[in-house]
Amino acid sequence: MNREFQLLPLTVKHAGLLSNIHASVEHPWNKPWSEHSYSDLLMQPSIKGYAFFKKEKVISFILVQYDKMDCDVVEMEVLYLATVAAYRNQGLATKLFQEILHITKAKKIFLEVCKKNDGAIKMYKKMGLSEISIRKNYYKGKNNLYYHASVLVKNF
Repeated sequence: MNREFQLLPLTVKHAGLLSNIHASVEHPWNKPWSEHSYSDLLMQPSIKGYAFFKKEKVISFILVQYDKMDCDVVEMEVLYLATVAAYRNQGLATKLFQEILHITKAKKIFLEVCKKNDGAIKMYKKMGLSEISIRKNYYKGKNNLYYHASVLVKNF
């Protein structure tokens, strides 16, 4: 991993940056979350976020929600994972995914991803996640079009 990137936890003060990155993702199924939504999420104790920063700018980030039993993270859901367009295909999303698994030591991880998001699905499957179901018309995108979601899971 390039030393110019620094991995740091996300806080409420990053909500505006995350919302801007989310809005910049150009997929027809993308409905960006507001700064307020990110603030609310980051204030919840069961939500964790990490990002790669380059000179105080978020380059790639992951946001997860987890369920704990005693001190162990039993199950974790990836809520959002994104990389700024200029930094894609450099392994940042994969590295973030690996880091969050290392940090939380989750026993099970799951997520939904649009069936049309071939790049993300390829990465998740490379990380060992398998499709367990499809949620039909899960994402409402632009022009009121609906897109199916693939539910992926991995048990450890």
